[in-house]
Amino acid sequence: MDAVRIAKMIGAALIYLVLNVLVSVVVVAVYATFIDPGRPSEFYEEFAKYSAPYSSVIAGMPLMLVWAWLLRKWWSFRSVIGVWVVYAIIDISVLTASGWTSRLALFSIVSLATKLIAVILGARLRERSLES
Repeated sequence: MDAVRIAKMIGAALIYLVLNVLVSVVVVAVYATFIDPGRPSEFYEEFAKYSAPYSSVIAGMPLMLVWAWLLRKWWSFRSVIGVWVVYAIIDISVLTASGWTSRLALFSIVSLATKLIAVILGARLRERSLES
């Protein structure tokens, strides 16, 4: 793989990361606005820390599936899997820098495993549609 392809994979992984974080922000905003409004900001910050791993697993899998499906139109299967590898490296690096807990380790394993399944499935679904 050349440097341009690697740079594109890094960019695609970062775009996915931003989209995944936006989902967590929306979850907190909906909670703060409609479910339990009027609390101090510290309460919502704690809620964000608690809910972000869940939203990363629940929303992250379909988001990764769609992202892989879109990327596979132009990229090889290997390159699409490479996006997941880059994402996994970034995710593990951030969690390592922020300090692992057993809860975060468990969520990270589940999150990365579901995203790997999603990226493979999304890329394969696109291959089928390209063959038709």
